[in-house]
Amino acid sequence: MPSLPPPPLPSPRWGLGDVVIGLVLLLAFQLVGSALLLGALAVAGAPVSTQPGAGLDGWTLAVVIPVSWIPLIGWPWWLSRRKGSGSMARDFGLAMTKTDVLVGIGAGLVALGSSVALALIYLAVSGDEPPTNTDILTGVDTSLAWVVAMFAMVAIGTPVAEEIFFRGLVLGAARKAWGTPAAVVFSSLLFGAIHVQDTPTSWLYVGTVTAAYGVVFAMTRIWTRGRIGAAIVAHMVVNAVAV
Repeated sequence: MPSLPPPPLPSPRWGLGDVVIGLVLLLAFQLVGSALLLGALAVAGAPVSTQPGAGLDGWTLAVVIPVSWIPLIGWPWWLSRRKGSGSMARDFGLAMTKTDVLVGIGAGLVALGSSVALALIYLAVSGDEPPTNTDILTGVDTSLAWVVAMFAMVAIGTPVAEEIFFRGLVLGAARKAWGTPAAVVFSSLLFGAIHVQDTPTSWLYVGTVTAAYGVVFAMTRIWTRGRIGAAIVAHMVVNAVAV
């Protein structure tokens, strides 16, 4: 007697409303992280300044950065179990093949090329050096151990966390609601917008560059049949160069 086919998996019930909740959680955790950073500086007697990097202790910063990973990974994980299939691979594409690694390296180089092009345009138009989102590290005393830890967090941990949220949850929810083209644009613009800078010009420029990265990362998920492994690798390439 032939066996019956397995029953179809239920459609995930998470959507754009859950994206909004995730963003609120991300903001809340970032505010908590900032408060912890300022509190640690005050306890240590370090000067607190509004200037980027002034008075920062490198290891304090290294402790605060992973705070944002909690909602970026934890919220999709919770949604997968309460509103999805229970599988992060099935719900958000958290899977990788050997081909995805090669695609990701190539996509990372394409993303870096786009940032070079935007930097040249900015330089030609304004005559000034383009803004950067690495100003927070200005003046931080570093050691080999700190550099290794920062590389692990920025070039490995952060790409995994951000890709699960933005190319997993955000892109997936937007595709369900609006289709692929609008989802790529929306998820990329949102990805750029969360990289807040201290001036409107810096925010606009850094956000534009980051949004361009987001487009490349999003396209890799589409090219690799819904997996975000290539996007994670591409993001790692970009962040590794930045570090």
